Amino acid sequence: MSRRAWVASTQQSQWHACDVSDAGGSLVMACGNRLYEPFHRRIGIDPPTNHFAVCQACAAAVHWQPTQPRPPHTARPLWPTTDPDDTNTLARTHDAAALAKAA
Repeated sequence: MSRRAWVASTQQSQWHACDVSDAGGSLVMACGNRLYEPFHRRIGIDPPTNHFAVCQACAAAVHWQPTQPRPPHTARPLWPTTDPDDTNTLARTHDAAALAKAA
């Protein structure tokens, strides 16, 4: 399995995907573009998160999709129905348990 690198030429503003190689001078990207030195190269599955955009043709070629932020949790918290510090509630709970045992 080859490792992926994301490369951005100093003359362009997009990250392109390519396989990691030691070749210098120029690289052929997944979209077919050829990038020439000088360029920025980052090894990893995901492109760096900075001001560069991601080449959509490269993203499609390597089946990369941006991670979606999780939606905020909208469910209401499960609060207790009774106050554990309320002595009347505690007495009623024990009375109900005693009545249930007696029955």
